Amino acid sequence: QDKLGLTVCYRTDDEEDLGIYVGEVNPNSIAAMDGRIRKGDRILQINGVEIQNREAAVAILTREDSTNVSLLLARPEIE
Repeated sequence: QDKLGLTVCYRTDDEEDLGIYVGEVNPNSIAAMDGRIRKGDRILQINGVEIQNREAAVAILTREDSTNVSLLLARPEIE
């Protein structure tokens, strides 16, 4: 089974920002081939569930039975 290919993380440059972000999109992964998810995108929801912390995101994304994943992302404007 192919992996989605995302690394999720907190931002390290802003301690007050508790959002979960895409830290890396692994080359040749499903996400990389799709092309819509980029490093730095904020993960708001996974499968309709609002994500509160990295552990929750990882738990949902690594479930063995999840073959379809729906992500709601926000892309910060480039400063």
